[in-house]
Amino acid sequence: TIFVLQEMVKDDDGTQDSNKYNILDLLLVLRSRDVVEFEIAMLSALLVFKDVCPGYRIRSTEEITKEKDHKEVHLKKETKSLRDFECSLLKAYKTFLNILQERILEGLGVDP
Repeated sequence: TIFVLQEMVKDDDGTQDSNKYNILDLLLVLRSRDVVEFEIAMLSALLVFKDVCPGYRIRSTEEITKEKDHKEVHLKKETKSLRDFECSLLKAYKTFLNILQERILEGLGVDP
């Protein structure tokens, strides 16, 4: 199982898009009902987020548009790609936290 998870998250071609899909695949494994698979997937996801997350605060798209007063901003291709990756990373991290919260509440016997 560990080898499969490592291969799933492994960078295929070095692009941010492939990393995005690999993280989403890992999050799917977190839905496993098998306790050992869940624990391994949870720790793997935690390590992936630790390695991939930048050292600065990522602002959400909503924060950026509020700051710019809804004006259309033209970005360079690299900047747009980075912003898209950051947004997908935030979304994946929120999903990760929601899955963990669901499992904790299940363990406590509380309905989510």
